[in-house]
Amino acid sequence: MAEIVTSYVQERSGTEFSYVSQPNTQSLGNVLLDTTVIHNIRARDVIFAANGLRPNATLYPFFDNVSVQNYVQQANALQLNPVDASGINGFPIGTFFIGQTLYVKKALTGSVSTVINSTTLTGSGTKFDFELLANQLVRVQSGSNIFDRYIAGVTSDTAATLSSNASITLTGATLYTLTRVVVADVTPRFSGDSIIYTLKVVRAQQDVDSDNILGPGENYGILPGEDDGARNSRLPLPEEDGAYARKFSYAAGGLNPQKMVNDPDPSTATLGATIILPMTQRVSGVFGTAGITVETKTLTVNTAVITSGVVRSYSSNLVRLDVDITDTKVVNGSVIYFVGGPGAGQSANITNYFAANQTAVVDTSTLTNIVAGQTIYSVGNLVADGLTLTSNTTVTAGGAGTVAGVLHLQEGQFPTGTRLFRLTDSDTNDIAAATTTAETNYVASGLTITQQQQSIVSRSINVTRRGVHDSRYWENGTYTSCPEGWADPLAETFLVDATRYPQGVMVTSVDLVFATKPVSDIPVTVELRPVINGYPASNQLVPCAAPEGQASITLRADAVNIAESNLVNAFSNTSAYTRFTFPALVHLLPGREYAIVVRSDSSDYKVYTAELGAQLIGTDQKVAKQPYAGSFFKSQNGSTWTESPFEDLMFRINKAKWTLSGGSNTGVFVARAVQPPVTSTLDAMTLFPYETTFPQITSTSYSLSVKPVGSNIGVAYSVEPNKLYALSARSFLQGSYNGNAAPQFYPAFANSAPAGTTVSGVSANTIDAIVTLTTQSTDVAPYIDLKKMNVVGVRYLINDMELNANQFVILDPGSGYANAAANTGTVTTSASSNVVTGSGTTFTSQLIVGRDVVIGGNLALTVASIESDSQFTATTVAGDTRSANAFATFANLTLTIAASDAGVNAVGYAVVSAVSNSVVTGYVSDIVLTTNGSGYLTTPTITVSGNAAIAYRGEDSAQNGNAQTRYFTRQVTLAEGFDARDIKVYFDAVRPAGTKFYVYYKVLPGTQDSSRFADQPWRLMTQITPDASISTRPNQYREYEFRTPTNRAFDASTDTTDRFKVFSVKVVMATDDTTVVPRVRNFRAIALDE
Repeated sequence: MAEIVTSYVQERSGTEFSYVSQPNTQSLGNVLLDTTVIHNIRARDVIFAANGLRPNATLYPFFDNVSVQNYVQQANALQLNPVDASGINGFPIGTFFIGQTLYVKKALTGSVSTVINSTTLTGSGTKFDFELLANQLVRVQSGSNIFDRYIAGVTSDTAATLSSNASITLTGATLYTLTRVVVADVTPRFSGDSIIYTLKVVRAQQDVDSDNILGPGENYGILPGEDDGARNSRLPLPEEDGAYARKFSYAAGGLNPQKMVNDPDPSTATLGATIILPMTQRVSGVFGTAGITVETKTLTVNTAVITSGVVRSYSSNLVRLDVDITDTKVVNGSVIYFVGGPGAGQSANITNYFAANQTAVVDTSTLTNIVAGQTIYSVGNLVADGLTLTSNTTVTAGGAGTVAGVLHLQEGQFPTGTRLFRLTDSDTNDIAAATTTAETNYVASGLTITQQQQSIVSRSINVTRRGVHDSRYWENGTYTSCPEGWADPLAETFLVDATRYPQGVMVTSVDLVFATKPVSDIPVTVELRPVINGYPASNQLVPCAAPEGQASITLRADAVNIAESNLVNAFSNTSAYTRFTFPALVHLLPGREYAIVVRSDSSDYKVYTAELGAQLIGTDQKVAKQPYAGSFFKSQNGSTWTESPFEDLMFRINKAKWTLSGGSNTGVFVARAVQPPVTSTLDAMTLFPYETTFPQITSTSYSLSVKPVGSNIGVAYSVEPNKLYALSARSFLQGSYNGNAAPQFYPAFANSAPAGTTVSGVSANTIDAIVTLTTQSTDVAPYIDLKKMNVVGVRYLINDMELNANQFVILDPGSGYANAAANTGTVTTSASSNVVTGSGTTFTSQLIVGRDVVIGGNLALTVASIESDSQFTATTVAGDTRSANAFATFANLTLTIAASDAGVNAVGYAVVSAVSNSVVTGYVSDIVLTTNGSGYLTTPTITVSGNAAIAYRGEDSAQNGNAQTRYFTRQVTLAEGFDARDIKVYFDAVRPAGTKFYVYYKVLPGTQDSSRFADQPWRLMTQITPDASISTRPNQYREYEFRTPTNRAFDASTDTTDRFKVFSVKVVMATDDTTVVPRVRNFRAIALDE
């Protein structure tokens, strides 16, 4: 028999892909937006409602196939009294909608008294300790007198403190809680012209106030008043800090119409509850007709089933529930879930319940971070509505088979993307075993856009492709390949076990075992890619917080080890395997599948694999099973993957492991801000660390250290990311360039906290960020992107109405000013040179750059620079040769600056210069201020000796002025026949101590007047609001009123008319500390006929 050898040649062409991390920048002028991929969903409250489920079914929530029972709040059911569905006073369909904000008004036990301009709240027969908590929104009402406030603190059963002063003195008033809730579901039922509404409501935070409340309560969470006909003393909470409503939007309070449990009087006013429906842009279209204004609507709650609320107190194994809990829902053996706010994600079994004080006994005393007034609980599992709301009514709750609630997603709890939310009666999420199920997708974009300065910056993976050609020669089943020009990657997928690693893992490196490598120095690359639809991604890489931005590492051939024997123990021998260490830790998410991709331009790189049923090299054993659930893939051009189901790559993935001491591991480092080219100052700053944290098991803290201007001691500020912080004093960053000297750059990092942040013993004079990272996990730790980490400094352009030298106007420079007596020493000049030499002179103390020197009584030169005590350079050549001539300078002229309004302490002088080189008599050429003073609201009078005339352009001048921060209204022209005589100005403002507002106006008569409006002077208005009215909290807005001095816009003694047709208003803001600034909103200017 002849041996037959089969041979053939196969050719192919294709496309090779390479991937490069590329920062993309788009200029936006003065605004910078940084578009960053984020891996995890941010904290969100997701309201849900489902129908068509099996009535009375117990339901279990799953998000992305993970149980979220500990984070789901069951909605409370409120059945309202029947209401009319028609007419202007009716409540038609559309009155309520999902996501709507409502307030439940509930009376408390006893009565209260208040005193105007006092924060003291005094009770009589009250139970403040039991019924009231700090940060609750309350209403004080006595007849038609009403005002709303937050509770700052509770001292006893009869003493509490309001967050700001009471607006009126009241005695025997009723105190109500106003509890903010969000509608999760609405069920209307009709009976004739009446509707019975059943509302499912939850306590939830909303990213945007979808209600867009109109009228008095513009701040998110601030309640507008009811339409009760009383307005005389009620305030729409202008003093209240808007942060109260945002920070404490999970509000404790009563929703149930049943009386308070500690109220001894069965006929008390604590019976009942009222829904207050704020008017919104959406709801206002439901009510009313043209010309009718409706501010709010109110409805009465008939019955309620309350299963969730806010924890009132927690101690040991005792949890006091909210004052409105339905007692029959709290049964022994039921589970209480702590679903939102601090301590979310925990649960406990209820072993006993005391209805008298609404306290549940739980089977654990180790619950952590349960905070009274902030932690949300939910008693029992979700249950689809049955046929009745309560045992004594036949009204269906929310429709048979309906359920509603809110999922309190925690920060970083789940990865971004499309995630399935499911309600099922299978507690194991077994769809086959479930009898009723509802599900929907939740989509998170995974992008965050941060406004900073001047451009949009994002990091992307650019795909580069090139055509390649390959020839292969086969003979008897063996082949050889062209060593270069083709890239056929290999890939092995793997899964991150979500049960073992619930937060994922931080991968450091991958180990591979190579059988061969090329003789030439062609590199090999290992990448981590996501798996999409079961296949390795062809154009995506897993990101990491490194300058490269991707989980990819390339080694040259000389760094690759070859293993030829003893493969069973290859990973025990460092010379047998090759380690590919990524440029930074790579966070892989739990429950996600990824791929190790190996690629090179050389096919001489060969790695070891194991094939099911094949023999282990160097042994007589066979591969009996595949060790894990991953798959091995071969590729054509890196884009089309073919699975090899019985083969697996020989690899090892190395992950970071943190050693815990006392249950945690903490690290500190100091990152130093890059110096600006020139020294810069700032009044406030914001840190953007671009951090990744893991809720409840990791934490970060930051401190920014910066030096105040004129100080050698840095001040440290504890800050939270992405928040603006005002500094205690204006501070500075030392520029890297200092005159003609070589630039000095400080190091980017220091080894310790501020005490060690020095350069050769000299403070760094820039911003040091002291970063503390802590983990309680051995598998993950918080991390920040150092390439993106930055601090945005803010310098406020604001002053205290001091004078500014550039606002002086020399009306007449004068003449004939003589130079002063001769200085010590003599000077010598050359006609063709601008260098002047001295003998016995001290130029450094005698002369000033820019000033004139008179030589020999008849030659004037201007000093350009001073080289030494015996030499200076003039701006021009001397034009005449002089030897040992006496020299003199002009004396400064003292300015007399008259006090103006509150303006004081400005000091300055006029500079005198020679008319020319040969005419050495002087004139006033410049004005210099040595002290700027403060408080100059109007133009001061300036006088100077001699015949010069000088003026100043103050804020009451037609143009310019000394203020740095001004707001101008547009020029307003009144309609024909509506000429006015007076102006009033109102606005709301945050005015911290030390800040001030000054309001000016200008007017133009309505008669035929040839004057230009721009040429009219600004006139100072009078502040009517007491000057003691200041803001004591960061967002405490107060209303300010300004009027014309004589209740007339024109001055009868100087103006020829008392009416105007055109006007404009200017608001000037000032401060005595640039780090403390005022803010203005809701500006109103009113032109009046009288």
